[in-house]
Amino acid sequence: MDEANKQYFIQILAKYKRGEATQEEIKFLESYYNLFDLNDDLITDENEADYLYLKDAIKAKVDERIAQYEKSRLPCL
Repeated sequence: MDEANKQYFIQILAKYKRGEATQEEIKFLESYYNLFDLNDDLITDENEADYLYLKDAIKAKVDERIAQYEKSRLPCL
């Protein structure tokens, strides 16, 4: 990854961490994350921490959305 793309990625990741990423930026991060599933050799010692953070953040967001959906399906008392 060249320096300009690296900086762009870091900016989007920072926005994601703050909860300010757009849907397009979230899709970009998810696509990036999915590359790791396809290419195990992309994870290096230098980016492993970012990979693990992104993996956990995406999982947390998915869990949150599932919980919101399930809550919305509960009957009102």
